Amino acid sequence: MFSVFVPSPFLLNIFCAVVLIVFSAKQTCPLEISPNPMVIEYKSRAQGATCSSVSTNSENVLRIHWEGVKTDNMTWWANTSEDWTLRPVCTGIFQGIGKCNNSLNYTLYKKPDSVSIYRVNTWSSVEEGKEFQLRCDIVNVAPAQKLSVLWYRNQGEETFCKYDVRSPVNVSSTLKVTLQKHDNGAEFRCEAQLNLGLKSPPKITSSGLNFTISYKPTINITKLPSKIPLFRGYPEKLVCEADGFPFPKIQWYYDSDKEPLVNVSEGKLIVSKPGIYTCNATNDAGHATHVLEVILTGNIFLICIHF
Repeated sequence: MFSVFVPSPFLLNIFCAVVLIVFSAKQTCPLEISPNPMVIEYKSRAQGATCSSVSTNSENVLRIHWEGVKTDNMTWWANTSEDWTLRPVCTGIFQGIGKCNNSLNYTLYKKPDSVSIYRVNTWSSVEEGKEFQLRCDIVNVAPAQKLSVLWYRNQGEETFCKYDVRSPVNVSSTLKVTLQKHDNGAEFRCEAQLNLGLKSPPKITSSGLNFTISYKPTINITKLPSKIPLFRGYPEKLVCEADGFPFPKIQWYYDSDKEPLVNVSEGKLIVSKPGIYTCNATNDAGHATHVLEVILTGNIFLICIHF
């Protein structure tokens, strides 16, 4: 630390204190691994990684060896059938800097045997607004720690999950879903993706799973007002239409009768007496009712004029 005096026209003297801090450079380990990273497929051709010194003075190199694997050579050969969990480290001892090391970014991967999607609790139907679960099974994949499970709804990505296992495992991912009637026909897929950089294998996608949504009936009241006039001697046709899936069953009831009227065809009822009529639309997802009153009005007089 030193102080610099700066002359000033003011009465006060100003001192500027400067602190010099020197950081020592981090020592670089003069070791090189080739190739690094090393990404190899399960049961593929054997591949080796070589550990060597990049020191300009070979006299400074006291020893170079591998740690974490069993080999006495400068080149370590991976067993592509079983070396899942190894973490090879190239270690060197140098005159002047001592011991240092570099790690090999090593991955042995296995593509999934299969990727499949299905619905949990398949015995119940898919009803509008009710939550259910989808499950994606990825069979015999490694390393799971590099695996992403992606869910797709129609053409858009829904979500993804990650895991932390290196050896081959069966992976399952679940997705909670709630569908509305406008989602009828929606397709879901799941996808297994091994994230291995430039050597990532192709994604494996399940087949699509489509859904037909059950939803309760909705009665079209535009064709069925709450009050309908009835002229004596002129029967009136009541039309009850309802949207729903499965297609609703239409029944008509008169006043307080507990049994439905029988003279109904495709939701149409011919009435000739006043009273309270009820249209009931029912399917497996629920039911809807609409009550209307048929009111008797005066007679219709027809006047014929002859010339």
